[in-house]
Amino acid sequence: MISSQWLDNKYQAEVDGDEIEVSGNFHKAASQLPSPTKQILFRLGLLTMFRSNWASYQLKKNFMKMLIIKNETVPIKFTCKLIFSEKIRIHDSIEIQGKKRFDSLAIGDEFSLIFVAYSKHFQTQELSSESINLNDIVERLNRNRKVNIKRVINPIDGNMEVLTND
Repeated sequence: MISSQWLDNKYQAEVDGDEIEVSGNFHKAASQLPSPTKQILFRLGLLTMFRSNWASYQLKKNFMKMLIIKNETVPIKFTCKLIFSEKIRIHDSIEIQGKKRFDSLAIGDEFSLIFVAYSKHFQTQELSSESINLNDIVERLNRNRKVNIKRVINPIDGNMEVLTND
């Protein structure tokens, strides 16, 4: 999974009157699931050697490097331009620069790359959010290596129109 929703000092951002433009490379989101064997070894380690403060600190440090701090970009550029007028216009551009290919594509709604170790509380919009599925343009994006997506949002009623073109 890759995402443009990342905190990256290399992102370019420009503000010009009622327009904001952000561009940069997509980032690879860490997603590692342990095998049953690794899970058993991890549990045994927690019961034995990770009772030591030093060992548990080392484990936390390694988990943070693997799952949270990792900052790997991919050769796919994005540009997002927001134009504020009577309607909000969002112009997204995705350009594949390497040999990568998309299997699916969606514009996310509530998506967080921040790790929360223990959270049992959710906000209502996090549970009811829906992404915009753009799988119908994936073949064109892989073939042409670039796609433009335009969205127009009416701030009064919240309706959104999504348009795609090359």
